[in-house]
Amino acid sequence: LNNGVEMPLLGLGLFRITNENGGFSQCIHDALEEGYRFFDTAEYYENEKDLGEALASSGLHREEYFVTTKLTNDNIKLHDTRNAFFRQLERLKMDYIDLYLIHWPVKGHLNRLWECSGIVPAVDQVEMHPYKAQLKLRKICAERGIVVEAYGPFMQGELLSDSVIGEIARKYHKSPAQIILRWFFQQKIPVIPKTVTRERMMQNRNAMDFVLEEVDMEILHSLNKEQGSFPSPYEVI
Repeated sequence: LNNGVEMPLLGLGLFRITNENGGFSQCIHDALEEGYRFFDTAEYYENEKDLGEALASSGLHREEYFVTTKLTNDNIKLHDTRNAFFRQLERLKMDYIDLYLIHWPVKGHLNRLWECSGIVPAVDQVEMHPYKAQLKLRKICAERGIVVEAYGPFMQGELLSDSVIGEIARKYHKSPAQIILRWFFQQKIPVIPKTVTRERMMQNRNAMDFVLEEVDMEILHSLNKEQGSFPSPYEVI
């Protein structure tokens, strides 16, 4: 990142994962067993406390894992932000947060941020996948040294049945999800797919063990139509 911090390329998104019947704790345990060291939560997800407890009991040192959490728009005022941040630290049982994001940004926030304050953020997390490649945003962020991170990489599962992606998957004897994740990795784009299934966690990790030929990368690039499944805050940059 532009502040010298190292951020993993593959993380685990924790949106809507609860600890009902111990499910959240098991999810984090399985992820750690599969080698995950990057977890993405938020105050809005209501699982910061569960994540903190799971990581505290893991036996790992704090510097061995990377945690993202997010500030709700209700707390975007100086003293509210400070108080919210320390409440989140307490819930997470941590001395620091690796990445703290605004959840979520208002339209025009990037230009206004650096024009008014001179501050250049380290990361901009947005919906991104082969159907929504965020080319304009990525170009602007690259010019300023901002890493663009992807959530919703499978477009809520819709991309997993795409015939073009399926054909490429058969060529490499991989799953469509692995092809999509590999598309991100070869562009050095961090991505946080969500899953509670250990087998899928393993498959996602295994997307790092092969390389897509350039012709297949170009085919995946050609799928872009800047179409997503979530409402976008970027009416203007």
